[in-house]
Amino acid sequence: MQQVGGQSQITNSIQVVTPRASTSWGTWLYAAVYDSETSGAPVYYLLRSPKEVRRGMRVIIAEGGLNLSMN
Repeated sequence: MQQVGGQSQITNSIQVVTPRASTSWGTWLYAAVYDSETSGAPVYYLLRSPKEVRRGMRVIIAEGGLNLSMN
């Protein structure tokens, strides 16, 4: 974690990959990062544009592609 402009920022250091969709997951408008692996609360929403996830696809976020900022 680093401080930038008075905010704490964290970036993913590894690629994030979802399982392959066994059916269509529809169009993603929002996504969230949770503060715990189970029963966590959402702490960040992201997606700058809708993403259609069809059967057989994976969602991949490249290393350094997820940047979170908190005050």
